[in-house]
Amino acid sequence: MLTILRKRWGDKAFKAQSVVTALSAATSLADESAEQAQELAAALGELAGEAFDKPTAQKLGKLFQKHLADRPAFIDGGNCVAVLRRNSNDRANEYKVEILQQPAAERDQGEPVSAETAEQPWSATL
Repeated sequence: MLTILRKRWGDKAFKAQSVVTALSAATSLADESAEQAQELAAALGELAGEAFDKPTAQKLGKLFQKHLADRPAFIDGGNCVAVLRRNSNDRANEYKVEILQQPAAERDQGEPVSAETAEQPWSATL
């Protein structure tokens, strides 16, 4: 789920309403946006444990807070650790996917990766 959100919004903050708007593209005929929206809808349904029909910003916000917010997870095949951060403001929460650990190659910036680190990509300091 975090991988999909990161791919769609990158380092930018987004609101649950933005996700609802992106999901509305699932029924459109535009190939790329419809494909991304369908992928997002499938991930949300899996996270909710049921088909995620008629999404609203309130439902998404509750789903994010219950299952994703401030819970580290592996992304990119276990090479990175990311977390969904929630920033509260007056009207709606903003969310942002934050990378806690970069892949070993980026983290070491050209230095050799030890055998211990290479075998344990999950060894993040959380």
